[in-house]
Amino acid sequence: MPAKLGKDAEYMLRNILRKVNRNNLGDLLRKWDCLPEIDLAGKIKRDSVEEIVEKCAKKKIGYSRIADLELHYAESNSKSKTWSIWNVDKIGDTWETMEVESMQVKLQEQLELYFDVVEVNAHISGGTYWFRIHIDPVGKTKANTVYAVYCPSSPVLATANLKQNQKTFMLQAFVVVLNCHHCIEPHLTGHCVWSLIQLALKKYINNSPKELCENLPESIQTVLKRGSRKRKHDSIEENVKNLVFENLTTKKKCILKLEECFGQDELPKLEKIEYRLKTRFQGDVPDMKKDDDVFSCSITFEGSNVLEGVFNLAKCGYTSAKTPLPTLLTKLPYLSKNHFIVQEKQNTNTSRKP
Repeated sequence: MPAKLGKDAEYMLRNILRKVNRNNLGDLLRKWDCLPEIDLAGKIKRDSVEEIVEKCAKKKIGYSRIADLELHYAESNSKSKTWSIWNVDKIGDTWETMEVESMQVKLQEQLELYFDVVEVNAHISGGTYWFRIHIDPVGKTKANTVYAVYCPSSPVLATANLKQNQKTFMLQAFVVVLNCHHCIEPHLTGHCVWSLIQLALKKYINNSPKELCENLPESIQTVLKRGSRKRKHDSIEENVKNLVFENLTTKKKCILKLEECFGQDELPKLEKIEYRLKTRFQGDVPDMKKDDDVFSCSITFEGSNVLEGVFNLAKCGYTSAKTPLPTLLTKLPYLSKNHFIVQEKQNTNTSRKP
């Protein structure tokens, strides 16, 4: 009688394979490293899937190992999820060094205090720890799979698929495992998790002592170098021959000022920046000036890379030459935030603590 996978394991395996493009199937299996002997060259996807399921059954690969495969798939398709950044506040002066296996075990133990059925899978990628946390609250609510990415020796944690009713318990578990005081949400969200982590690390380094900046942990250096490349210096005046700037000296000063703020490397990808105004009217219109009602509006920048877009906006001269951009925009690469609320000074603290 041929060997068979468990019902849940086979369902999850087929579901993963169904979503993977045939051309990417081999790369995903190599990362998983459970079927090193399999050769899918020249086979149609349906036959490849059946062969993978059959070999997994023969090798008695269980649910946990197939969950590892699902984590690799989630990493390779991380842009399909919306990620949120969290900053954990450490206890003491140094970060506790912890291997991913040890962190996985401790996280499992902590989450079992809050949830009926929990399974934690983990691996290392690009200097970061990736976690798949499957929560199955028996007989209560629908099962959910949360994904988390932690950059070792830093306060930066990213999560995706985290439900509101699970948030407090999940973050408390990470606080205990990482030996921290609490977890703060800096209002930084997006689809490119690597870029979000880079932005959060830039703020952490910018606010850190000089000794740390000169001796960054290897994990942080690896993340910051990921995808790093010099910004192309092509501009609108190079592409349009009959375009002449009246004051080239002022324009050069403007570009130098922008490069001081934004740097010479391409900025991490941020798809959205939102400003929400909640304050009384500040203009000179008499009728509106007397009104004490809150003046509310929202301004949103959206695109494939808003930070580079803001840089190019000022570089091309669509803003004042003397002051290329307002301070709130020039500080964007170091604020680790893309949702802002502008309101009266006494209410400026908008950070949330779970």
